[in-house]
Amino acid sequence: MRERDRPTRPPRIGITARFDPRATSFRVDERYVRAIVRYGGVPLVLPFAGPPGPIVDALDGLMLTGGEDLHPRYSGGSAQDGYRYYPDAGSRWTPI
Repeated sequence: MRERDRPTRPPRIGITARFDPRATSFRVDERYVRAIVRYGGVPLVLPFAGPPGPIVDALDGLMLTGGEDLHPRYSGGSAQDGYRYYPDAGSRWTPI
């Protein structure tokens, strides 16, 4: 990379957060935040709060952390017996 092509600021990295209904809050594992900082980035926590739009456009990277599985009905599938799905995440899920 040529010197003039290098960013003049640390990269902004979005981290997807999970909703904890018991605490009514969004959470991110501290290890994700520390890893981004360790490698020179600026971590930004992204809650499920509607369409990502301008927030994602302003990021230099995105860490998709995973979590509970969405119910297959949101993608046209059917549930497996005995499997526990995240109850209502699909109602807030937005494709990026």
